[in-house]
Amino acid sequence: MKRKYIILLSIPAAVLFCLYSFTSNIGKPADTVSAYYNDIMENLFSEKTRWASPGTFSDTTIKITLKNRYNEGTYTAYPASQCKSSPAYMYYAFYIPLDSSAYWNYYSFSYNKKVQNRFTKLFGKNIISKRMPTKYQSAGDVHEFRFYSGAAMDAAFKKLYKKPTEKFRGFSLQRIYDLTLQSYCRDAGEVICKVKRQDSLFVKLSKNYLKGALNDSTFEGQSFTHEACKQLGFDPEKERGICIPAYYHERIVGIMLRRQCDGSLPALLKCLKTLLKDYDPAYYEKIKTSF
Repeated sequence: MKRKYIILLSIPAAVLFCLYSFTSNIGKPADTVSAYYNDIMENLFSEKTRWASPGTFSDTTIKITLKNRYNEGTYTAYPASQCKSSPAYMYYAFYIPLDSSAYWNYYSFSYNKKVQNRFTKLFGKNIISKRMPTKYQSAGDVHEFRFYSGAAMDAAFKKLYKKPTEKFRGFSLQRIYDLTLQSYCRDAGEVICKVKRQDSLFVKLSKNYLKGALNDSTFEGQSFTHEACKQLGFDPEKERGICIPAYYHERIVGIMLRRQCDGSLPALLKCLKTLLKDYDPAYYEKIKTSF
């Protein structure tokens, strides 16, 4: 299964919606900020295979040795472009270092008490501010809407964030970012700018999302987001993302809707702008007043 990452180099990923999938630390949750950071960073690297898309590995002079999760062996990994990958994998990479059992169960991302305690121990604040039950049920299971804490995201970002002049495994963070995340973050930035240009409509849609989630037993988040994207002018049949496929734009918009609902979106966007200002100043100048 291909290794993946997450988006910010700070929360490096989560916050950028925030970056990637499976941690190498299977069975052992990260117990220090350094271990958490290393898990996320390692997921920006991947083993070269014949199935890799063209352009995935554009600089093989940068390489690190990683442990194989299935045995005691090791393999050589290179910085891998995150283009064509779903933003959902970024979420996995942010969560799995806190709950390594989730590697085997995609539906176990519950932010239970143990996970919340681990996050609080690492970053000083609880990632969940509150939970509210929704009317929607499936197979008898009760679902909930989680309110994430913008203050906790900001606290994690500040502890994890490193400047582009610093290094990981001896290699420049700026170079690693350029190879793995620059195009991805620029595409994500364009989606965000398009949404924020219609901020009054976006805020209205977010209120309707939360109202539907909490009160309508037939509400389904993906369907709502699909229709919301149409109202915001997104058309996956006509748009062509340079890095992120247009059909994944809905996932970014969905994240924005939910984080607007719980009030944490400003913290996420602040983290993203910090990243862009340091790692991609030319693009930052283009979008700095857009959100």
